[in-house]
Amino acid sequence: MSFGNFDWLLLLRKHCYQLLKELVLKLKSSPELPKVSCIISDAATTSFEGKVAKDLGIPEVQFFTASARGFMGYLQFDDLVKRGILPFKGPLHLPARNFLQGDHFKPL
Repeated sequence: MSFGNFDWLLLLRKHCYQLLKELVLKLKSSPELPKVSCIISDAATTSFEGKVAKDLGIPEVQFFTASARGFMGYLQFDDLVKRGILPFKGPLHLPARNFLQGDHFKPL
């Protein structure tokens, strides 16, 4: 079985719904453990957690786990707009294209 590209994500989506649902039901039925009060999930990669939460009537919180590079982009967005770099005016104005043509893009 290959785990290249996004095969692992397809496996999560295919098999983990039932496994998570069984685990939560087992936790809910245990008198020694605290009740399951919510399910916290990663909204960027999977969706089975939300279906389990809905099916079992448990609140769900979704987080979007962006990469460090994406986070830095969010932090710099306002400055990029103020400097006129964003929004791009079209494909000829993309920084990567200008860089490849020798007009080196000046980093922030």
